[in-house]
Amino acid sequence: MTLDKKIALLRANGQHEGSAWLIDATHALTALHCVQDDDGSSLGALTLEFPGSATRIDAEVIEIRSEFDVALLRITNPTADLVSFVLPLSRRSFESREQVLMHGHPALGAKANPNGSTVRATIHHPRSPYAGQAGRLECEAIVCSNMNISVVPNGAGSTIQLQGLSGGAVVSDEEGEGEAVVGLVLEEGMNGSHIYGIAITDVARYFAQVEIALQGSRHVNRIDRRVLIEAADSSNVRWSAAIDPAEVGELWLPVAGPDSASSLHCANMLWELGAAGQALIRLAAYAGMTGIYVPDAAAWNGSLTKLDALGRKPDVAVQILNSVPAIHPAPALWRTYSSEALACEIHNSLNLRLLSLLSKNLYACLIGIEDSDLGGAIEAKLRSKMWMSWQAWFALLSNDAELREHFLTRIFRLDVSTNDFDETLISVGCCRTGQQQLKLATLMALVLHASGVEVKPHPHASGNLIVDSGSGHACGINKRDRAALHTFAETVDWKAEVVFLPYLSTALIELYGGSVSLTKRQGTAGYGLVRLPPVAVTTDRLFLQSVAQGGDAVRAYYELRVEERLQHQEAMTLPTRTEALDA
Repeated sequence: MTLDKKIALLRANGQHEGSAWLIDATHALTALHCVQDDDGSSLGALTLEFPGSATRIDAEVIEIRSEFDVALLRITNPTADLVSFVLPLSRRSFESREQVLMHGHPALGAKANPNGSTVRATIHHPRSPYAGQAGRLECEAIVCSNMNISVVPNGAGSTIQLQGLSGGAVVSDEEGEGEAVVGLVLEEGMNGSHIYGIAITDVARYFAQVEIALQGSRHVNRIDRRVLIEAADSSNVRWSAAIDPAEVGELWLPVAGPDSASSLHCANMLWELGAAGQALIRLAAYAGMTGIYVPDAAAWNGSLTKLDALGRKPDVAVQILNSVPAIHPAPALWRTYSSEALACEIHNSLNLRLLSLLSKNLYACLIGIEDSDLGGAIEAKLRSKMWMSWQAWFALLSNDAELREHFLTRIFRLDVSTNDFDETLISVGCCRTGQQQLKLATLMALVLHASGVEVKPHPHASGNLIVDSGSGHACGINKRDRAALHTFAETVDWKAEVVFLPYLSTALIELYGGSVSLTKRQGTAGYGLVRLPPVAVTTDRLFLQSVAQGGDAVRAYYELRVEERLQHQEAMTLPTRTEALDA
C-alpha cells in the first residue's frame, strides 16, 4: 500500500480539520489544533477516513502536548485490517537542504485529489525554534522553506492551498528510505514562507506509545544522544534513550567532533549497576561525550584512569560531573534489562562498531592510498590477496559475537593464560592508539594468510588465531619500555606457537627463550629448563623486505622462522631428575 493511502483525512463533527495517521493498529497522531480550539475545547467527534478505502474509524484524544501542538488519538472501533494502514516510524535524523516529502489533506485540494497531496520541500533548518502561527509552541521544529515547495499533483504550492496539511507525515525523500515517518507536520509559518514540523523522536520523548513504535526503527537517531540510566533493583537496570543498547556503537565516531555530542545521566552509584557499569564506562570513555552526570564521579574517574595506564587514553577528555540534574523532559518510557544482559548488548554493539572501523582502516591501507604502516609498501598482488582474506575474516567475525570478542580482547592482551577479559574489554575502545594497534596486528596476520599459510580467527584458549593447525596470537600491545620488555619476557608464558608482534621486537622472543630454574620440589634442584619460544613474526628488516617483494618472499621468511624453532627444539635437553619428587 502506497503512502497516500495511509494518511487519513481527519474530520471533527463531519468537518475537514486536517490529517492523521496510525502509529499502530490502535493509535494515531495528529496536530493538536486539528482536534481542539485555542481555548482547549474539543472540536467534536473524530473520524479518520482513508483514501480509496471504505474504512472509516472513530477516534478519541487520550494525550496532548499543547507546548508543541501534538495529540495522540486512540481508535475506538479498531478492526483487523487497520494493520495495513500503519506507518513505520524512523529515528533517522536529517540535514539542512535535504529533500523531504510531506503528505496530508489540504482542504482546497480535497475535491481535486481525494487521495491527498504530497508536498516536496527542502529543509531550511532541521532544528529551529518554532515561529509559526501558534506562538505558544515551545519546541525545536523542522523548518521547510516555501521557496522550494511544490505540491503534487495540484501544481505550485501556496499558503492557502496547504491549509489542512497539518497532522500529516514528514517522510525522507532519499532513495531507498521507504515510507518510514521522521516527523509530524504542524502548520505553516506566520508569513507563509515556511512550513513547520516536529521530529518524531521529539514526540517520542513525551508519548510512550510513540516510543514503543519507534523501537522497530532501522535508523539510529543522531540528534538526541542522551542516555539515561538508573538501577531498578539489585540485578536490573532501567534504560531510556532514543538509541537502543544494541545500537550504542553508533555513538563511537572515528574522530570525535561536534557530531559526537552525547551525554550520559546515571541516577545511581557505579557499583549499583553491576556489570552494566563497566560497559557504560567503556561506552562513555570513547564516545566523546559532552558530559557524564553521576553521583559518584570519583569512582568513574578511577576506572577511566586505568585506560591511561594501558596506553589507550580517550582522544577527547571525558567530563564527569558529580551531579544528577533533573532531566527534561522526563522519559516517556523506561526499558528494564538485567545488568548482565545490558552489559552484553552494549559490549556487542561496541565490538561490532570497532570491527567496522577496522574494516574501513584496512580498506584504506590495502585498497586505498593510505600508507600501510608496515614501514614500506606492500607488494600490489599481496595487498589484493590480503583484502580478500580480510573479507572472509570479516564475515566470520561479524556473525559470531563470542569469536569477535575473543579476537579483539586478545589483540590488546599479552598474557592469554587467563580467561578474565573484563579489564581488557573495557580498554578496547575507539581511540587513535587502539585503532592503530588493532590495525597493525591484523595486518601482520593477514600478510601471512595471503602468502599461503592458513591463518584465521579461532577461539583458542592460547591466542586468537589458528596458524597451520596450531595456535596463533596477533598482539597489538605497544611495550616500548625496556624494563617492561624484560619483565614480560621473564614472567609471561607465550601459549601460542606463532605470534604476530607489530610493536614488540625479536629481542623479546630471545629473552623469552631463556632458562627457567627448577626447584627441589620439581625433583631437579639446581637445574634449568630451556623454554621453547614461539615463531615470531615481527616488523624486523627481513620481514619488511619480504612484504615488499610479495607472497613468495613472505612464505619463505615464515618457513625460515619455523625451521629456526625446530632447530631450537632439537637442541633442547631435558634435565635429569636428581631428587625424589616431592609429592
